[in-house]
Amino acid sequence: MSDTQEKSLVSYAESLKITGKRVGEFIQKELATTSPRLILSSIIGYVPFGPHETDSYGILLDDGTWKSWFFGMCRKARPMVANIWFTNEARKATHKKWVLEVFGREHVEFFKGFAAKLTEYFKVEIHVRLESVKDPVC
Repeated sequence: MSDTQEKSLVSYAESLKITGKRVGEFIQKELATTSPRLILSSIIGYVPFGPHETDSYGILLDDGTWKSWFFGMCRKARPMVANIWFTNEARKATHKKWVLEVFGREHVEFFKGFAAKLTEYFKVEIHVRLESVKDPVC
């Protein structure tokens, strides 16, 4: 067996959670330059201490109403405007097709453009889905 045949029997892939950290870094950088009022969070609204290994993120709108922090949670609610899932069976998110849920019809066009940047950089397909016409509050 030649060297090239042996090499084809070995494959390598990173866990989606590892990819999630890189995606979080990308999202945080993009939001800081394109829309500084949007904040990277967990899907339930906790603000992590920076990007981390995960299979999902949330995005909150800093509308100026929150006042202080308590163990990483905002004491006053902020609107959740999006969730992005890298893997989730119920949402049909996979390593090749991520799902970006948008809350609030007014945010759809922004997140369609944002998804286009993510697809170009990470070479995945992203399905943008309007989950509700209003922003839920976390």
